[in-house]
Amino acid sequence: MNKIRNLVLAFAAFIYLFSGASYADEISNLKKTLKSMQKQMEAQARQMQEMQRKIEKLETKRAPGSGEKTGTTAVSIKEPRDGDLHVYFKDGIRMETRDKNFKAKFGGRIQTDFAGMAETSEVKERFGKLSSPAEFRRLRIYASGSIFQNTVYKAQVDFAGGSVGFRDVYLGLKDFPFLDLVRVGQFTEPFSMEDMTCSNQITFLERSLPYALSLHRNTGIGFNSAHLDERLTLSSSAFFNANDVAVPVSNALNFATRSTGLPWYENKGEKLLHLGVAYCHRNSADKNKTSFSYSSEPEIHLVPDFVDTGNFPGRYANLVGLETALVYGPLSVQGEFIQSFVNRKDSSDVGYFKGFYAYASYFLTGEHRNYDKFWGVFSGLEPNKNFSLKKGTFGALELAARYSYLDFCSGDISGGALSDITAGCNWYLNAYMKVMLNYVHAHPNGVGDADIVAVRCQVAY
Repeated sequence: MNKIRNLVLAFAAFIYLFSGASYADEISNLKKTLKSMQKQMEAQARQMQEMQRKIEKLETKRAPGSGEKTGTTAVSIKEPRDGDLHVYFKDGIRMETRDKNFKAKFGGRIQTDFAGMAETSEVKERFGKLSSPAEFRRLRIYASGSIFQNTVYKAQVDFAGGSVGFRDVYLGLKDFPFLDLVRVGQFTEPFSMEDMTCSNQITFLERSLPYALSLHRNTGIGFNSAHLDERLTLSSSAFFNANDVAVPVSNALNFATRSTGLPWYENKGEKLLHLGVAYCHRNSADKNKTSFSYSSEPEIHLVPDFVDTGNFPGRYANLVGLETALVYGPLSVQGEFIQSFVNRKDSSDVGYFKGFYAYASYFLTGEHRNYDKFWGVFSGLEPNKNFSLKKGTFGALELAARYSYLDFCSGDISGGALSDITAGCNWYLNAYMKVMLNYVHAHPNGVGDADIVAVRCQVAY
């Protein structure tokens, strides 16, 4: 029995010692494995932190204007940091820094016209046929912007007709005492509402007949201010008569001023009444200050001049302009009267030349003409619904009719008189594309009649 007991005790001791050694080895192995896993986790944590830093770096460099487009403005994905450049589209390609100290805008326009004319034999014999059945009426590119928020600039060039001409090239300063803007360079003189309205936004293919008496673009300095919540504006300029590349053609200084008011303005311009008055003192365009001339085609650019005074002796002219416009929802009416008093160099007589127009327009799709309060002119239109075959939307449709008159006869000057009746239909596919159809009945007094049909396809932003 003692032998058996001793054997059992020896076997139990062997088992105990063996098991203790196995557990010790297992614990040791587990500790080694744990340490290895901890090292791997620390390495993975470092990798994750590095990846997070890379992601943040890439997000700050990502273009903020690459988001989904809503209306005409791209929605930024991430707000740019100070100094970063924000690129987006809104009425043109725009770039700006987050602090707004530097802004730039790039755009252009293409206007392609097609026309046909039927005329009486007297008109054909005297004025001839259309100069061409088609043309690029305007082909322009521009860059504009601001520097440190109070300095503005613009440079616009026109390539239509195969030649290069300036169409607004200036520098400007904002926020002067009692003045909102001062510009130096080439720009449209402040005189006529229709003349100051951008050609992208005019209701008909061409401006009305009295446009022949307006000042257009010249080189000089201009001042603009707006008061009473921009219900009252005042613009003035001193300028030299200049050619298409803004080079003065005489050293005689001219002056122009225009003031507008809004006695009635409701619902952001959905209903308004505009009144304006303008004055200009203009010297002869030639260097010797000896002659003036006025001429005009009917309200289609492709047609030759129907009235023309030719050159006649004159030292200077005083011009007066009156203007008014009414917007009542989709209905609008507009009119202007311009009178030129030319001081005759060869006599004490005064040359009287005048013109006026009146027109009405109506949007069948419910839109209304937009008004720029600072400049006192009408601005661009955005349809309620853009044209889309997929969505079954049409865009905006506008009907318009106008009467214009121009008289270039005064004393011994027989430049002729011309009256136009124009009917128009404008289809706005969206804020940047428009198709225009005009029918013009032109009556040069004492000569005959001409009927002209013209179409314009326009892209502008």
